[in-house]
Amino acid sequence: MGLKSWLARAVSNPSQYAERFASRLPKMAEQLTGSIIGFSGHRKIEPNDIPTEAAIESYFEMQLLGYKSISTDLAIIMNPSSHQILNEAIYLRTYQTVASFLCMYADNTAQLVMKPANAEKFGHTLHVAAANTFAGRSGFPWFASGSVKTPLLI
Repeated sequence: MGLKSWLARAVSNPSQYAERFASRLPKMAEQLTGSIIGFSGHRKIEPNDIPTEAAIESYFEMQLLGYKSISTDLAIIMNPSSHQILNEAIYLRTYQTVASFLCMYADNTAQLVMKPANAEKFGHTLHVAAANTFAGRSGFPWFASGSVKTPLLI
C-alpha cells in the first residue's frame, strides 16, 4: 500500500490530517532536538579569544577545534530522551525552535503539494493543533492560542 492510499484511508480531509500530524510533532521534535544537541559541542572561551566561525563537518574536526561533545558514548548521543541531553542548557530553546521549524516546514510543504484551499485548511488547523499539543510542554506556555502562526510565538 502506498503512502497516498494509506493517507486516504487514515484521514478524510486536510484538517484531520493536520490534527494527526500535530499529535506526532512532540516526538518528532524530541528526536530532532536530541540529534542536534547530541552532535553539538562546547568550548570554553577566554576573555582574550578572538571570535571565530567554523563549519565543522565531523566529530573529529570538532575535537581538533577544541570543542568537547556532551558525551563520547554513542548510546547517549543517539537517545534523545537521555538524561544528559535533557539537562543541556540549550535543550528547551532548541526544542522550541525545532518544533516551530517542523510546523513551518509542514505548512510550506502543504502549500507546494496541496490544492490552495486544502493547504489553507491544513495550515490553519496545524497551527491551532500544534499550539494545543505543545501547550505546557518543554518551555511552551501552558495556554494555547489559535491566533498564532507557530508554537514558538505563543
